[in-house]
This record gives sequence, structure tokens and C-alpha cells, in this order.
Amino acid sequence: MRKILPIGMLLLAAILLYVYYDTRLPPGVQAKGGDDWVSIASLVTSIISMIVGVVSATIQVLQHRKG
Repeated sequence: MRKILPIGMLLLAAILLYVYYDTRLPPGVQAKGGDDWVSIASLVTSIISMIVGVVSATIQVLQHRKG
């Protein structure tokens, strides 16, 4: 389980980053109606999962070096 966590989190971050770029409005375009929270939520979740993946991978490398 521990070896899959960093890979899964980085994969999730990549997918959510793709969703962010796919759902955001182009520069200079103003949304009509309600705010679209899908792009903002996917960006925030992508950043959090990327941080968790990097920290988890770093902890595993440090534990592996200790023995």
C-alpha cells in the first residue's frame, strides 16, 4: 500500500490538472451566470494531491536509505 500511494497521488494530480485546464475559461472571457467551481476545485485538489505524493515519495526514499 505504501509503494502505491505516491504513484496514485501523482497520477490523480495529473488527471485533475488536466481537468482544470480543460474546464477553465480562456483569458478575457467572462462567465455568464453562476461561478463555475469545477476548475477551481480541481486545481486545489491537484495541488494537494501533488504535495502528498511528493512528500510520501520523499519519506519512502529516506526510509529506504536508513535500511
